[in-house]
Amino acid sequence: MAKWLFNGPCDHCGSKDNLGHWDDGSTYCWGCKFSSRSGNWVHPASLGTVEEATPVIKALPDDIGFDYGPDAVEWLGRFGISVERAIAEGIRYSRSFNQVIFVFNGESAEPVFWQARNLDPERAAKRRYYTQGNVKELLPIYNTKKVPQKKCLTIVEDCVSAIRVSDFCDSMPLLGSHLPADKLNRLKFLYPELIFWLDSDKFKEAQSMAKRAQMIGLKAHVIFTELDPKCYTPQQIMEYIQNV
Repeated sequence: MAKWLFNGPCDHCGSKDNLGHWDDGSTYCWGCKFSSRSGNWVHPASLGTVEEATPVIKALPDDIGFDYGPDAVEWLGRFGISVERAIAEGIRYSRSFNQVIFVFNGESAEPVFWQARNLDPERAAKRRYYTQGNVKELLPIYNTKKVPQKKCLTIVEDCVSAIRVSDFCDSMPLLGSHLPADKLNRLKFLYPELIFWLDSDKFKEAQSMAKRAQMIGLKAHVIFTELDPKCYTPQQIMEYIQNV
């Protein structure tokens, strides 16, 4: 039985996030019902079931939305993310907590995982990120398809870096610094090549992940930079990706 991986845009109906992807390479649109498996309308039950990342997670803040406060606008802008881009990528904000929040939905379009970046200095000093849910079953892949892209996936640590890199190559944040073996095996069905671009202090971990990917038959590369991927200009990001 195939396992659901993630939802993405559907070229058939124009939906931004209704097209489900399964680990056997098949797709099914929850909106228009198109399936790539047969070319006809197929119920998703025939493609396999979704394993929820976690049965219960703490509720999102009541005031979550796209009304970004000045701290959020400044922080996102620091990494080249405009308000328009933030809205397009579904980045939320909570004024009561002063947090930028990244939300990931499951099959039912309900949140299964979310990560908040604390912008309040006192709260950030104790804990920069606050997470809810289990990221183990999640493949949060970003792809804006602005330019012709390499058929590969660049794995980074955080969502903002993934968004920036996705202009040039599909990108996925680890939302941490660990890549479970089962998740790596699922990626093998989607990409022939992986690039690991983690923070500089995680270079050894990136090398280890690349070796594990090579052991299961994938092409794998490591990019080392002093700064996080999100800190570089679009031209620099493109050059790093193209020169591996």
